[in-house]
Amino acid sequence: QQQQQQQHSADAQHISTASHQQVSSAGGSSITSSSSTSSSSTVQQQPAPRPPGLAAAAPAAVPASRQQLDQLADLIQSSRRVVVITGAGCSTESNIPDYRGPGGAYTTGFTPMTHQQFMAQPESRSRYWARSFAGWHEFAFVQPNSAHEAIARLQGRGWLELVITQNVDRLHQKGGSGQVLELHGTTHRVVCMECGYNSCRHDVQQRLADLNPHMADAVQHASSAAAAAGGSGISNRAAYERALRVGTAADARKVAAGGDAEQVPVVRPDGDIELADAGRHFRL
Repeated sequence: QQQQQQQHSADAQHISTASHQQVSSAGGSSITSSSSTSSSSTVQQQPAPRPPGLAAAAPAAVPASRQQLDQLADLIQSSRRVVVITGAGCSTESNIPDYRGPGGAYTTGFTPMTHQQFMAQPESRSRYWARSFAGWHEFAFVQPNSAHEAIARLQGRGWLELVITQNVDRLHQKGGSGQVLELHGTTHRVVCMECGYNSCRHDVQQRLADLNPHMADAVQHASSAAAAAGGSGISNRAAYERALRVGTAADARKVAAGGDAEQVPVVRPDGDIELADAGRHFRL
């Protein structure tokens, strides 16, 4: 029993590193962890120090107290059915920006494209898919972090029944979770709005590359330059991380100039990138 308690506390510590998550039991109890404040205190705290190695997209957070971790472990052990609900904060330590953090999409004024706008005009769809095409080569291969893996371990041992997520990145599945309900769908599948055909996003990426060879070459060049520099996705990693810290989204292109004057676009929470030409001439 003591060993189980210690393991649950360890997994709870990984879960609590995400910037905003909630664990609910069948009885309605809940524990919420925030990236900037402690859930058990109303006293205003100093900004948390930024630990070395923290992903650029992850806001610094005050670590959960031992009492909070034990409370979470006790809740899991004493509940008949436990559901974990996660949002964008769960993926920030995988370097995927969030929406409402200090530099998040909504915090910095980003207005996402609505479904009505997407369906209304071909230009809107071209803009959407051009941005998605440009960012997919990185977004598709992002890896889960310790929070995803801790949730999967608890689920695998039978302590969690279901994971409900607002995220579209499939990192819970990559981390090993089985039962996952995706409230907002996923970027990894594409459904035709005319015939309903369901496609793998990787297949759609290849079709878009065939239709837009010049843009495909540009994306491939960026990936190759990054690989040659020992990085991933973009060649100027320092400038990219500066861009994430300045602001992860706005309704215009945001870039950071590196030492070589390279412009680095900011990645959005759903993996797309704003383009200077707003996707004009991108074929679908």
